[in-house]
Amino acid sequence: MHVLARPLARIHADRRLWRLALDWIARCAARHRSRQDLRALCPHLRRDLGLTEGAVAREASKPCWRM
Repeated sequence: MHVLARPLARIHADRRLWRLALDWIARCAARHRSRQDLRALCPHLRRDLGLTEGAVAREASKPCWRM
């Protein structure tokens, strides 16, 4: 194996891990925003969607990493 191949492979792996971590953080942030938007819906819109207050409260209280 070439002398530089091993460090380059390590850099590539590190970049991949950073990309995965940043993607995960972005998904968590999107879920958090969606849950906050759901919580902010007017009661009549929630009813139109068939959502109960309890279901909205349960969904909105989930941590961002939980689907």
